[in-house]
Amino acid sequence: MPYQRGGVIGRAADFQAFSEIGIERQDRLVSSNHALAGWRNGLLLDIAGLTP
Repeated sequence: MPYQRGGVIGRAADFQAFSEIGIERQDRLVSSNHALAGWRNGLLLDIAGLTP
């Protein structure tokens, strides 16, 4: 059973919790993509010999 709580209020609470989990995952994904982009840019600069 997807809905443990009954009625519309239970569904709204479940949806709210699910939405918060989704947002948290998205934030984590975005920050990891930013870290990866920064690492890749740093590597390209190293290869080009532009870092001190």
